[in-house]
Amino acid sequence: MSKLLVPSTRPQNRLTRWLLKHRIEQAPGPGARESETGQHPRWQVVCLTGVDYFSTLGYIPGIALAAPGVLSPIATMRIVLLTLFGALPMYRIVARKSPHGQGSIVMLKELLSFWKGKLFVLCLLGFVATGWVVTITLSASDATAHIVENPFWPASLGHSTGTLIIVTLVLVGLLGAVFLRGFQPLVLVYTLISIVVVVVFAADPTAQAGAYATGVLAMMTSGSIAVTIATRRMGKRVAPLVFGGITLIFAYATVANIVDRPDGITIALLFFGAIIAVSLVSRVQRSLELRQERIDIDKTAQEFLNEAARGTDIHIVAHRRRAGNDPAEYARKEREQREDNHIPEDQPILFLEMAVEDASEFTDVLEVRGVEIGGHKVPRAARYCGPQAPSSRTPSRRCCYI
Repeated sequence: MSKLLVPSTRPQNRLTRWLLKHRIEQAPGPGARESETGQHPRWQVVCLTGVDYFSTLGYIPGIALAAPGVLSPIATMRIVLLTLFGALPMYRIVARKSPHGQGSIVMLKELLSFWKGKLFVLCLLGFVATGWVVTITLSASDATAHIVENPFWPASLGHSTGTLIIVTLVLVGLLGAVFLRGFQPLVLVYTLISIVVVVVFAADPTAQAGAYATGVLAMMTSGSIAVTIATRRMGKRVAPLVFGGITLIFAYATVANIVDRPDGITIALLFFGAIIAVSLVSRVQRSLELRQERIDIDKTAQEFLNEAARGTDIHIVAHRRRAGNDPAEYARKEREQREDNHIPEDQPILFLEMAVEDASEFTDVLEVRGVEIGGHKVPRAARYCGPQAPSSRTPSRRCCYI
């Protein structure tokens, strides 16, 4: 297997270099083993997950008390039961289906059809971003409330809304500084958005509860949908019905929360619009360049290239298969190209074929495999990401025909 590495270019701007300092330059490719770099011990991951989960449980009684009042113990108990007998079995399946932490988002992308899955994932990312941001702002606002209500808080600073906002912004800034190393661009974006959210909600934890619940409920609903579809395709009979019922519960809770507190859906829609806009811009930019870290050429394709290089010119015909591996199709294409481009009969022709399975996927490896069909030599490229098939503007001695 021949390998051609495409050298990466380092940005010259000092700020850009700092932002992209920890970017991975040489991606190992989709078939490579998972890298050990940047991983952490399991106990640290479990502790971090536990802290996040128990902080959520800490918010639940307060939210429940503000809603049903004296019925808050019953409401909290129902939430705990739903967590133990609904969410826990659901996420066990999610963890088994996505052991590397991609979660229900990747599950839905694979379970749903092409564009349906992508659009669903884009919508879901809006809720994910909402959950992340509001978790930051809600936690910082709640910490601010504890700080200013502390007896050691200077009375001269007061307890006004402006004071709450300033203290919360300081906490958000400190949090961003802690996590800035290694994630500079992402942390900067989320820090700026968090600042806006804190100001809009006036650093009030109660005002942010609805948006927080919207993000969490949407994520749990997506997980239950993914598990319901997955268990159904696994041929199980009872599990899809059970998880389908859990999906209805989470969906009802999500819709009811959105109707009562539309702040969360508003933030999610803003994130969704921003994701769509950035994706379109990124798609346009990436469609105009060849993004490959490595080109893998198998032995047969390399022999085709070596044989063609012995002549005065290398003649490459970009070909799109229409009738499978039909030798007559290649023979007809060769006659047309030799006549139109005056290619001598003694000069070999290579039929270059690009197999684009998913035009929206950009992978880092261009795999070229050589096949011979009726005496016609065909290098076939898979996992291709680039703007278009090769054009006739190729260097001397490499003549490409479309």
